[in-house]
Amino acid sequence: MFRTRYRYHVNFAGLLYLGVTVLVGLAATIRPNNLMVWVFGLLLGLIVISGIISGFMLLRIRVTRLDPVHGRVDRPLEIRYAVTNGSRLFPIFDLQIREKAEVDSNVPVEPAEAWIMHAGPRELVHASAVLVPRRRGCLQMREIEAKSSFPFGMIGKSVRVRQEME
Repeated sequence: MFRTRYRYHVNFAGLLYLGVTVLVGLAATIRPNNLMVWVFGLLLGLIVISGIISGFMLLRIRVTRLDPVHGRVDRPLEIRYAVTNGSRLFPIFDLQIREKAEVDSNVPVEPAEAWIMHAGPRELVHASAVLVPRRRGCLQMREIEAKSSFPFGMIGKSVRVRQEME
């Protein structure tokens, strides 16, 4: 029923941070003084911490789309999600949920996003997104993407759950 895929994402700020880290690392290897080596170690540590926290945070997440009602043209269609944090230790922060809808050429829609600020360990929370269909037709929703770049906003992790609905 559900298939899950995990991915890491690096945004522009993360690429800039990685570039600065590489430059500081080169400077620390060419002319190794204590301050430069300490700063390089701190920069590397922050990269590792960001990847570990965002990775553990989404490791045991379960996102389920609840059945939406029928939509009408140019009227908001609310899609609700149930997000379960299966971890016993790690809470979830700053979770963005986006619907990866595949539409035929007759049904243009704007992408819908839902947002959850916090979900504690072993907690179930609900979020809702709003789609506005522009024409009549069949809307096929195939995948749900949950993404978070907590704590520093440099490296994010996304989880894609395949749940087909029409």
